Amino acid sequence: MIKKKIIIISSTRADFGILFPLIDRIKKDSFFDLNLVVTGTHLEKIYGNTQNEIYRKGIKKFHKIKINSDSTSSIKISKSLSILINKLGLLFNKTKPNLLIILGDRYEILLCASVANLFNIPIAHVHGGELSFGAIDDNFRHAITKLSHIHFVSTSSYKKRILQLGENKKHVFNVGSLGVLNAKNIKILNKKQIEEKINMKLNYKHTFIVTYHPPTVYQNNTEILELLNALEYFKEALIIFTMPNADLGSMLIYNQILKFVNKNSNSVLFKSLGTQLYFSLLKYSGLMIGNSSSGIIEAPSLNVYNLNIGDRQKGRVRTSYNIDCKPKRNLIIKNILSIIMKKNSITKFKKNPYYKKGTDKLIVKILKKIDYEKIFIKKFYDISI
Repeated sequence: MIKKKIIIISSTRADFGILFPLIDRIKKDSFFDLNLVVTGTHLEKIYGNTQNEIYRKGIKKFHKIKINSDSTSSIKISKSLSILINKLGLLFNKTKPNLLIILGDRYEILLCASVANLFNIPIAHVHGGELSFGAIDDNFRHAITKLSHIHFVSTSSYKKRILQLGENKKHVFNVGSLGVLNAKNIKILNKKQIEEKINMKLNYKHTFIVTYHPPTVYQNNTEILELLNALEYFKEALIIFTMPNADLGSMLIYNQILKFVNKNSNSVLFKSLGTQLYFSLLKYSGLMIGNSSSGIIEAPSLNVYNLNIGDRQKGRVRTSYNIDCKPKRNLIIKNILSIIMKKNSITKFKKNPYYKKGTDKLIVKILKKIDYEKIFIKKFYDISI
């Protein structure tokens, strides 16, 4: 049997954490020959050089494409993407994969999908059909859908949206979220283990995990300042920030967080926590604050509340764990206090709509059945309106 050559591309700590169960399963399956390509912020010191987390997961060999992802202006990002196009083209020409697997909605991933189409490489796209009105990622995500041939979506409503975009219903599969699978299956560290990992004591009345990314549809300094001014109110809480994404305006946010951390001794910024430590801190905290999709998708499976600030994630399917809040200091304080009260009461939450049992197994099962050579030429499937 000739193995099917698969390339999976990861450009951030977030997508690697989500993709890892699938990477691990494909890597161990004799049906496939897996090549992992690592690019983007994985290879940047300012973002924690997260290629080291990949090594720690037992993956010793992977292709590296450095594109200077510490650049966060439009012109510099455009220049870095030109490097990606060139190097990825050379890699595809050399390896000649049967299938490319990509996740999400980042601009690097859109370019990867474009280059794959130039080389007639079919694409399996994970987490398509979703909405996030406050980020230009929305445009990228739908463009990636049209460039892709197999679609692994996380909810039934996202499947409908993919069909609305004219895709073949035979190639659209609601398999649930790999990230939720990860959150449910990962071994959660206890308090002492967390303290050893972060080298500090969790001896505060409350702990908040804050992950805030640039709202790239509109760039201003107002939202992050409102959030930081609200957090300054909570002197008895340990405030743990994670690094913002490498997007337009991310350095502005990063610098404001640094100023806050230098001024407030009850706060700390981690460039990268790693998947296990991140989920363990979320579970210990019980509260995530910011505008990350992980607060909406994965956090509910850890029984963690999410205070979603602003419109970046507007449009995503939500659970009762999620509380949306306008980026105003007083409203943020009010909602945090309300969530603290809720955490102290017994609440029964509904099932996470993003969860399906064995998401990674479902994807691999489907990938084994599809004839990759017959799916590259696509037809647009009209719907009646």
